[in-house]
Amino acid sequence: MTEGNRNVVRLAFSSALVWLIFGVFIGAWESIIYAHPEIMYSLPIRLRPFVEFGKLRQIHVNSLAFAWLSIGFIGILLAIVPKLTNTALEKPRLAVAAIWSWNLAIIIGVIALDMGKTRAREYASLIWPSDALMILSFILLNIVVWKTLIKRKEKTLHVSLWYLAGSIVWMPLIIILGKGLWLDFFTNPFFGVFDNVANWFLGHNILGLWFTTLGIGASYFIITQMTENPIYNHKLSIIGFWSLVLCYPAVGAHHTLAGPVPVWLMAEATVFSVLMVIPVTSALWNIHRTIGSKWDLFFKEPSFAFLTTGLFFYFLVSLQGSFQAMRFVSQYLHFSQWVPAHAMLALGGGFTFICIAAIYYFAPEIFNGAWYSRRLQSLHFIFSLIGIVGIFLGLTVAGLIQGADWQNTNAGMHWIDATVRAVHPHMVVLAISGVLFGTAQIIFVINYVMSMRINAVSRVRLPKEVTLHA
Repeated sequence: MTEGNRNVVRLAFSSALVWLIFGVFIGAWESIIYAHPEIMYSLPIRLRPFVEFGKLRQIHVNSLAFAWLSIGFIGILLAIVPKLTNTALEKPRLAVAAIWSWNLAIIIGVIALDMGKTRAREYASLIWPSDALMILSFILLNIVVWKTLIKRKEKTLHVSLWYLAGSIVWMPLIIILGKGLWLDFFTNPFFGVFDNVANWFLGHNILGLWFTTLGIGASYFIITQMTENPIYNHKLSIIGFWSLVLCYPAVGAHHTLAGPVPVWLMAEATVFSVLMVIPVTSALWNIHRTIGSKWDLFFKEPSFAFLTTGLFFYFLVSLQGSFQAMRFVSQYLHFSQWVPAHAMLALGGGFTFICIAAIYYFAPEIFNGAWYSRRLQSLHFIFSLIGIVGIFLGLTVAGLIQGADWQNTNAGMHWIDATVRAVHPHMVVLAISGVLFGTAQIIFVINYVMSMRINAVSRVRLPKEVTLHA
């Protein structure tokens, strides 16, 4: 890795980890509010408007999805492309500008959300200055990546490059189409049912054609490097790629199965959601066979443990998504805590674990040395695993209880009994697990900072004995 490339990746990883701590801190506070909402009354009156749940939820989602994961995966993308092209990263200064532009977009977005300035749309709440800065970042990233690909010395395009290069082309188009920026850049041009359909086109394609493609692309590269095995089947990897591109853009409308949308759109979304089994199983079976007999790495390398666990979560959440896209399941669970559990397993489990694995794998190159503590890495994995499983189970069980209570029309239950009081014990589980997961990420960042510090000191330290010659 050249010095210019190293500086770019270091900036991306460091920025991402700042946003990770910020996001999990907000998430832990939200989980405490879930369990004990009365805690808000213990805060000073002037502070309460800035830490109320409605604002914090939007900040939490955007800081983790569009800051931690997005910037982290951009760093991973910029680390992998030069290796697979056997070419130094073109225009690294533009890459630095893209990362700073993205950071500024999130800073402006978070401040605006806390002031009540929002588009009020799920996964699309950031206001127009943030949109403009993100699109600028994508323009710069495309220049950097595609110039590097054009000048590559390696003629064969590794499947990871298919996934990674496709991601930075699709994502700005998804933002422009999903937010209607070509119609009105400053306000939301959609309304009613059109707004709902466009919103979930955006929301789901962010998962499928941004996080999924970046995560699978990174996984293919890291697995082949760590196991020193070639990809099991190149044709299977291409099938997984193109079936993902074909199926995923059409699944967003399964969030509108209980709404006033055309029946054909409901049917189309359900069918393509079930067909998502094809790209998921293609990629994961290929990766599983590529690993072969090297599963002993799970207990030797933290990056391998995080990566394979993240891929397992991705497999589980994908099957769950195909299942809950069926109309009879959606009608039972869609407005309950089951859906946040599903999202947390995808973003907080699957893609966060993959992103962490990649940082563990690439960081020694930007440190120019080893990680500070293997013990902290082990604690990070254990606490993260227990934390995310606790979050997922707490919300999932709460969602099942809510769905059952809402279906029980003869019980005569008041909505607060069916929705809030019935799930309170599981919100306590959520709070404990959220704090544990946040603690795990603090351990991660401490290890990262100490590794940077120690390796920086070792590079500038003079020899103890210096002999002078006349």
